[in-house]
Amino acid sequence: MMWGVIYPPNHGEYMPKYDYKCEQGKIYEVQQSMSEDKLTECLYHKNCKVQRLMGTPMILSDDIGRGSKRMTDKHLYKELDID
Repeated sequence: MMWGVIYPPNHGEYMPKYDYKCEQGKIYEVQQSMSEDKLTECLYHKNCKVQRLMGTPMILSDDIGRGSKRMTDKHLYKELDID
């Protein structure tokens, strides 16, 4: 598989990142506002459609991961009821 990352220059530091996969098999990450429409065409190949992939959410918290009480991802996802 081929991977790539696209970060448009004027987006904020905490904009969501979405994974896309094109018909030719290239997988890449794009930083987009939640209000932006999802991509429909590949950024790398002409006339090639893409689909947005489901990703794992990024969780930011001051209470998680301090000292000996650090939670593993498995326990954190169970605590937050994430599959």
